[in-house]
Amino acid sequence: MSYADSRFEIAPYPVPENLTQKIPGQVFPAISGISIPMAVSVQNFNLGRNKTLSAETTITWDTAGISDHSIYLEVFDLFASDKVVHLYVLMADDGSFTLPANIVSALNSSLGAGFELEGAKQDVVSVNVITQDDAVLVVAERIDFLF
Repeated sequence: MSYADSRFEIAPYPVPENLTQKIPGQVFPAISGISIPMAVSVQNFNLGRNKTLSAETTITWDTAGISDHSIYLEVFDLFASDKVVHLYVLMADDGSFTLPANIVSALNSSLGAGFELEGAKQDVVSVNVITQDDAVLVVAERIDFLF
């Protein structure tokens, strides 16, 4: 396996496990042993009827079986000619999710009752947040799927 020599080349997939980073420190504090978390895609992520998201949609999936694991739902839809909807939702990996009542209410007010949004997908990302002194470092792995 070889790695990319340039940021414009595609690196090998999947990302090697147990990948770590070290920041030597100067302006940003020195931090070593920063673990780059492995992103995990849950299986059978199902939006139901026609893969649209509505107030009544229950999204289901097979949990990853990882303690305290979360997954993300991303919805991007050009709703009508003058509205753009972009939802990014953090969900507990418990196998089932419906939109909360306050979100449904806001969408009903803006889009009308009976809205149906297209473009919903699982966003596969894993994040590690490190704080040291007054610095915050966020490292992540993201897997983008082309559908």
